Amino acid sequence: MRAALKALRDYQDVLVRIAELDRLLSFVPAEIVEMEKEWKAVQERVQELKEKRETKEAEIKEREIKLAEATEKSQKFEKDLHEVTNSKEYHAVLKEIDVAKKQIHTLEEEISERRNDIKEIDGNIEELTTLEKESGEKHGTAMAKHQEAMIENKEEKGEKELVKDKLAQDVPVDLRRKFERIAARRNGVGLALCVSSVCQACHVRVRQNIVDQLRRFNRVITCDSCKRILYFADTE
Repeated sequence: MRAALKALRDYQDVLVRIAELDRLLSFVPAEIVEMEKEWKAVQERVQELKEKRETKEAEIKEREIKLAEATEKSQKFEKDLHEVTNSKEYHAVLKEIDVAKKQIHTLEEEISERRNDIKEIDGNIEELTTLEKESGEKHGTAMAKHQEAMIENKEEKGEKELVKDKLAQDVPVDLRRKFERIAARRNGVGLALCVSSVCQACHVRVRQNIVDQLRRFNRVITCDSCKRILYFADTE
């Protein structure tokens, strides 16, 4: 029975490790996910700024066309001013010239403001583009390491599966079935060490007469509390 329980202990250790490897293979670490979010956030911000810049450029072109039209009108009115024949026409042309000049001034200010906006946007794009590159490289490095770890974990899992199959043959069928029934209800852990008269799975003290029986390794004994199979630790 000692050999059977020892094999069962080794069998469980392998099962626990396989379960851990399955867990590691099932997800991307949170820190890498966060890196990707930060990287994408910077990319989105850069794209937003580029679109904003395009809008500003379109607004400048629109105002430059209006400015050219207003300038042409102003020049025409200046010319007309010398051709008026009476005071009423003279004041009317002066009014048109004043309106045109105000429009020209407003358009020039709006164009200047948008050019300044573009200058500021370009500075932000340059800064964020650098940050985007750094974030991408950081994420890429972390992901490459993760993928290397995934390959190693897959290889280890394959090796552990072979070890598991071999160890399963060393455990008596009845004992293995009993263990598997318990493990199915106890998060994959059907065997618990008994150290210093305490079940290491549920941390409940084991009665001394049970401990004495465990020392003899002559039969399968379960914990009164968690119902796992108890295994007397050699270090006790």
